Amino acid sequence: MKKVKRTAVAVLAAGMLLTTPAWAAEQDLLVVQERGGDAVELFSKAELTEAQRQALEKMYQIIPELKELSLQSVEYNEDKTAWGGFLTDGSLDVTPDNRRIQASIAFDAKTGDLVNFDIYNPEWAAEKMPSATLVEEKAAEFTRKLLGDRLKEYEMGETISYSSGSSLDDKGNKIITMTSAHVYFNRLINGVPLLNSGFQVSVDSAGHITEFRKEKDDNPDPAKFPDPSRAMTKDAAEKAFAGLVEMKLSYSYSQPLRLSWPSKSGEETIPVLMYYPSFSGFIDAETGEPLEDSGGTLQQSQRVILNGEGKKFYAATPEEGARLLAEEFGVDMAGMEFGSVRVHDLPVTSGYQFKEYSWGSETQQETDSEPDWNGVRFVNLKTIADTGEIVGFGIQDDSGRGKQGTVSKEDAQKTAVQFLQRYCNFAESLS
Repeated sequence: MKKVKRTAVAVLAAGMLLTTPAWAAEQDLLVVQERGGDAVELFSKAELTEAQRQALEKMYQIIPELKELSLQSVEYNEDKTAWGGFLTDGSLDVTPDNRRIQASIAFDAKTGDLVNFDIYNPEWAAEKMPSATLVEEKAAEFTRKLLGDRLKEYEMGETISYSSGSSLDDKGNKIITMTSAHVYFNRLINGVPLLNSGFQVSVDSAGHITEFRKEKDDNPDPAKFPDPSRAMTKDAAEKAFAGLVEMKLSYSYSQPLRLSWPSKSGEETIPVLMYYPSFSGFIDAETGEPLEDSGGTLQQSQRVILNGEGKKFYAATPEEGARLLAEEFGVDMAGMEFGSVRVHDLPVTSGYQFKEYSWGSETQQETDSEPDWNGVRFVNLKTIADTGEIVGFGIQDDSGRGKQGTVSKEDAQKTAVQFLQRYCNFAESLS
């Protein structure tokens, strides 16, 4: 079995602009640091503790660019478990238009450990993606400086993800593009990585650290985890996994001739013949059985013949879309308010421009300050931009979250087939 050391995952982040965190934006400016100073210089009555000074000074040593910024505010979160600040390259009278460089930073109030950090510097703009080697090198160097000997408690993951985002002017024209790659470090328990338990480090194409994000640390007790010696051998696990996988032969209509990042519309594609696996989740290391909710699906195919009626519907306005959603597709649009419309070309391999409408219901006020989001519903409708032909819709309704399902798998499949029967425009065989 061929092994791949690193897996690259591409993520498109639209409009990736650093915004002022809420806990900073809502506060008056409290503390300012002299530009270029090695330590925090206070100009107001609010003062940092010695521990806070030391935490900031450590970050100034690790990220020298922070020394050139002014600490604009310092504030605690609601439960006083973390404190942080917002930094810019301007003075107290700086405006959002001339904040060329911005950063936010947050620390654990008890331990002084870094919790979150990000920095936006227009001079670091680039469309080129960093290499995997550079990402690994710079992320490892940063974490060694940050954690010291504690780095041995973590292990760098084998997946590198990539993101790219552009800021736009008021006319929608691209001003600047920022790109970065992200690598995750998992906490080790009994020498085994605990998934989604550590922190993420982001690196740009010049090797700058642009973001650090730490997961909530619940201090897991190693004694509660099964001993690694109980796991079957790697060969046995691969055999068990292979027994769950059925390779399904299929076509892909729009396979790019080459992979590029960021993806661009108009790139040449061809139909290809391919296999895809019926299962891609996790298995229990002791039993070899598939784990529930692990992200994989055991797909048991059943071929269905559809003689489509070929119905098509068109919506050129939000009003037409809302009417068709209710009358034709049976979507409850009562109390739904139109939210937005956006035009995009995702997926770019489709060759189309799409226009997507969205609606949402009002939130219920749970307390004087916090809305209740549990009963909120969202609906979106996707059309081909130049014709208005409806090609998809979706509903998000969390009111049933945690409740027992009442529809059987068989009834759900029957409903799906009946739905598809109406809109397929030719006889099709699906599995």
